Amino acid sequence: MRLSWRDIPNLLSLSRVLCAFVFLWTFSAETPQQMLPSLSVLAYALLSDFFDGYLARKLAVSSKTGYFLDGLGDRSISVAILLVVILAYPSQIFLCWALIFREILIYALRALDDHQHESLVQLRWLSLAQAALIRVFFLAFLLASAAAVPEKSVWIILVALPGWLAVGFGYAGILAHIQRLVRLSDGQM
Repeated sequence: MRLSWRDIPNLLSLSRVLCAFVFLWTFSAETPQQMLPSLSVLAYALLSDFFDGYLARKLAVSSKTGYFLDGLGDRSISVAILLVVILAYPSQIFLCWALIFREILIYALRALDDHQHESLVQLRWLSLAQAALIRVFFLAFLLASAAAVPEKSVWIILVALPGWLAVGFGYAGILAHIQRLVRLSDGQM
């Protein structure tokens, strides 16, 4: 099998699955310096997420396969971070479960929705709000881990707050998406 420039966006998306594994393997919050390898992996994942879409558009190779691979890469990183949150702060297991289950639901909806583009356009503001909040939650968690904030601390409530807001926006988007799919299946659109 021969690879070409046109394969780069999908390879970048798939590389995030490997990044998730490396993040889980390297994460340590014992000292801020020990977090550097895992933070480097996350930085690469963030950059690859930007560049896979940019290159797919630039090279005119956007595809349904690329869309699914991008989602797979994104979700693998998110779930890896959430697993580390559970290890560091077991009290956040329900928040992490809600966020992981949201990832599963989103992937299922991507597979069911033949009119994905219309759904994405209509629900873009919810998706952007959820994505911003989850990134704030991940950043707050990483900062709390680096600062060795104890699990019983009131600060953990502040760390978890953006995560719960992300749950709210995420599930609101899922409900809106499901309603749209039901209307489509009933021929109401």
